[in-house]
Amino acid sequence: MMQSNCIASAYILGSSLVVNQMQRIMNNAGLMIDIKSRLFADLYQAKEHINEQFKLLTC
Repeated sequence: MMQSNCIASAYILGSSLVVNQMQRIMNNAGLMIDIKSRLFADLYQAKEHINEQFKLLTC
């Protein structure tokens, strides 16, 4: 999600190989985002993170 030149993201990835590949993809795209801070155990937690990011944008 991009809004106001901001990016909010949340991931549910079960493999360290996939995590490393996604991190590489982000870096290659010029997005210096630490994916590990956006990893969640389940969909509920991921959605909660995104909702919190929306609240920060609208305050």
